Amino acid sequence: MRFTGTIDAEHQVTLPDEIVTELHLQPGSQVIMDVSEVISTSDKLERSKRFKQALDKYRGSMREQMLADGYVSVDEMMADIRPEW
Repeated sequence: MRFTGTIDAEHQVTLPDEIVTELHLQPGSQVIMDVSEVISTSDKLERSKRFKQALDKYRGSMREQMLADGYVSVDEMMADIRPEW
């Protein structure tokens, strides 16, 4: 299960209702959080910006530009554009 939480001024995170319901949480329940990935808003914006730049670059005659850049398939180009996804 994955969700996005926002930390408030008191360093508290509000859990979505679906998680509270599914895990049968009550006020005072203790929750263990296993943080495996943190993506800040600026990281998301940067990735979004890079993706938009890639789309702008290949807009129009995508096949000709893709071949000129040395790609042999769309899959190869996409793997290069978004390696961290």
